[in-house]
Amino acid sequence: MLELKFNNLTKINKEGIKGYSIWAFDKKGVVSIYRNGLLEFLKENGFYKKQLPNKSYLFYRKDAHIITAYTHTEIREFVVKYIEENNLRYKINYGSSNTLVTLEQLKEILLRNIDAVFHPNFLGSMDILPFEIVRDKINESYVPFRNVVIKITADSIEEVSYTDLGEKVFYSTQIIQHDFEYTEKWKCSIFGDYIKNITNDTKERKNAFRSAMGYLLHRHNDVSNAQAIILYDEVMSGRNIPEGGTGKGLFAQAIRQVVKGFVQINGKNAKLTSQFAFQQIKEDTDVVFIDDVSTNFDIDGLNSVLSEGINVEKKFRDIIELPKEETPKFIVSSNHILSYEGSTRERRQYILQFSSFYKDKYREGNLKPIISEHKSRFFTEDWDTSEWNKFFSFMMNCIKFYLIHGLVKTPRLNFKKNAFIQKYGIDMYLYFEQLSFTSTQEYSTKEMYKEYVDDDKSPEIQQRGFTNALKSYLQDNNMECKLMKKGILKILS
Repeated sequence: MLELKFNNLTKINKEGIKGYSIWAFDKKGVVSIYRNGLLEFLKENGFYKKQLPNKSYLFYRKDAHIITAYTHTEIREFVVKYIEENNLRYKINYGSSNTLVTLEQLKEILLRNIDAVFHPNFLGSMDILPFEIVRDKINESYVPFRNVVIKITADSIEEVSYTDLGEKVFYSTQIIQHDFEYTEKWKCSIFGDYIKNITNDTKERKNAFRSAMGYLLHRHNDVSNAQAIILYDEVMSGRNIPEGGTGKGLFAQAIRQVVKGFVQINGKNAKLTSQFAFQQIKEDTDVVFIDDVSTNFDIDGLNSVLSEGINVEKKFRDIIELPKEETPKFIVSSNHILSYEGSTRERRQYILQFSSFYKDKYREGNLKPIISEHKSRFFTEDWDTSEWNKFFSFMMNCIKFYLIHGLVKTPRLNFKKNAFIQKYGIDMYLYFEQLSFTSTQEYSTKEMYKEYVDDDKSPEIQQRGFTNALKSYLQDNNMECKLMKKGILKILS
């Protein structure tokens, strides 16, 4: 029990109310919450506000070099817990008499005023967060672990302590919950073997994957050059037969191990035109993974987000307007070729294609090809400290590779073929493949269509669709053509 002398307390008003800590007293005991005292108490315990561009606030608590987001409800719970854990009780000395204030009385006063003093409008009176949040720069990156911060530039990967960063802070969601020690053996790792397998161990493709991972892990966003990382299978199935199983999901989970501000969205239900499409995104979100999108996914809508930034609207909450440079980076996985024609689409899509290494093993009867190939479950207790260090060292080197080379040119394998097969089917592709098209020759599309459908009384495609497919096939193979009268198609070059 703490004994207080009433005459020594802070004078609040002319009515004789005095304050101590978060409480306001009169000559009979506690009467209310001392609001200035509450603001000071919150500051002493590391609470601050951070103003957003739309003038709304987010609340954070600083502990050492880490800030953690708090809602107004969580701040209230913190204060209540403090009162209970410290078993607060007071003996107020008024000179000739004493008044005892019990824990239950304090809690009652707090609960009576709870809606007013823990409302966001009142908490908006807290001090603004005075500490700089660590952000990656165009030429350097910081990756925080429990025990150390890794600073990466195009020239080096080095360890720095949290104290070396002065008053700068990280979001708690950025901290990787591992003790890390860099190793030069990062290439000889389970994850390194996985990268070899999904790229057929070809240098050009491995470099593309390394640069894409480095781009996603680098928390600096140059909006003018922002791209979505699009994940496809190298060999795709026919029309309406999506398969997957090549390891695209594991790629995204690898990013998630390093980028803790990671949001995953079900691509089947992703509607970018919805006002709540990105309601899962927070201020500390760095990467958004839209998984397994449908054939009608609005890739142009995503291009707009990449170039113009994003407003996050949540149900019953204020809109959060993220600055363009703080817009998250996007990964999109698809078992269908998305629209890619046009300069804007071309500029905003960075395409990675996964080999059939694991899919082939699945077709051979191995139902868990990744686990059986690597003798472990990725990112679980199956990995010892050494394997985790090799994985994280691999990822640090991806960031360094990206800072040196940027997003390197990525090869597109079977891309137009896959797009054609998914639109028109494998049978039609094989039919055109067995024909010998010659420059300057003319072909009857009607006769070709009749030969293709043969005796099929209910063909899936009609004459016009067949002709369009033929023109598309020829264009994919760099043959210019022109449709003449009576269904005659002439190849110009």
